[in-house]
Amino acid sequence: MLLWCCAAKQGFNDSRWLTYKQSQEQGAQVRKCEHGTTAIFSNTLEKEAEDGEIEKIPMLKTFTVFNVEQIDGLEMSAEIEPLEVGEFDPLGQVEALFQRTGANITERGLQAFFKPLTDEIWLPERHLFTDAANFYATGLHELTHWSGAKSRLNRKIKGKFGSKGYALKN
Repeated sequence: MLLWCCAAKQGFNDSRWLTYKQSQEQGAQVRKCEHGTTAIFSNTLEKEAEDGEIEKIPMLKTFTVFNVEQIDGLEMSAEIEPLEVGEFDPLGQVEALFQRTGANITERGLQAFFKPLTDEIWLPERHLFTDAANFYATGLHELTHWSGAKSRLNRKIKGKFGSKGYALKN
């Protein structure tokens, strides 16, 4: 999730990341003056204690990665494969619902959000989701934000989006 958000914030369209060493191993070079992104690896190590009990030890490790768009000379070979996703099986009823709402829905980028200023819903392209259910769940979630726009509810909003005043019924 962290890398997904960072990619969207920085305007990267590719969701693949490499460490500096991995890019070197591919015969590529991170461009000069590019800044890496901190990634966090978490795991639980299991160690057998003297009394025979299994002790669980939390482990965190940080490392710096670069988006493939920050790397020159990278051959996009089979060694660097995107996340495998299942076949997208469209749900006709949800597609029809999206159409009937009249919402302006754009599938682009890596981040899902409702933009009140332009009255638009942005969703990542459907092939980026692991399955259709996650795509539609995200789209329906954003539609709830869209349905709450001032122009549709004719309400006076007391506060910024996400504030207590925004959430209260007026």
